[in-house]
Amino acid sequence: MDKSNRDPVLIAAAWVAGIAAAVASWSALYGLALRCGWSHLTAPLFPLTVDAYAVAALRVWLGRSTRSGAARLRARRSAVLAIVASMAGNAALHAAAAGVYEITWPVVVAVSAIPPVTLGLVSHLFMLRAEREDQADDAAAAAPELPEVPPSGVLAGLPKAEAIRIALAHNDGAVLAAQTWLAERGVTADRAYMHDVKRGVRGKGRRHRAESAPGAAA
Repeated sequence: MDKSNRDPVLIAAAWVAGIAAAVASWSALYGLALRCGWSHLTAPLFPLTVDAYAVAALRVWLGRSTRSGAARLRARRSAVLAIVASMAGNAALHAAAAGVYEITWPVVVAVSAIPPVTLGLVSHLFMLRAEREDQADDAAAAAPELPEVPPSGVLAGLPKAEAIRIALAHNDGAVLAAQTWLAERGVTADRAYMHDVKRGVRGKGRRHRAESAPGAAA
């Protein structure tokens, strides 16, 4: 550990702030659960669920054992979500206690949904922690290579269906974008015909025959 992180005053302040925040948040979330119909026996589980989710997300985000940058990013978002949920619960309880509003069914439903949703999110965090950095590289390597783009003159001389397939491959299958891509390279193609090529319709089954370059066959 870096010596700058061993400042006893800083450590003590962090502990005091952490304990104070935990106690205050626990009390507010506990009171909110009671007002939403939870019993005195089960109400402590509500703040426990929210805090456990926050701790798990922070652990995956900041822990050295998390090997994937993408996993850290998603865990950071989960940590922020947990903190926002805790803040919302605190605000809901204090606003109700101050008479700003009355707790109605939407708040009750939201509070009741927290435990099962949190279970799913924490389970997802377990999967994130096991994710390797090279998994994304493996997925990228497994992706099919894009076909080479021939020069504009050569592209115009290809069979129209083949030119359309190249355009679709370079535009994630988006017909409109592929049509624009072809037009920029001097190749015209009917949009309905391009849809048929994309779906694999062959020969006379295609709705329209696209304009072909001289000497080219679809």
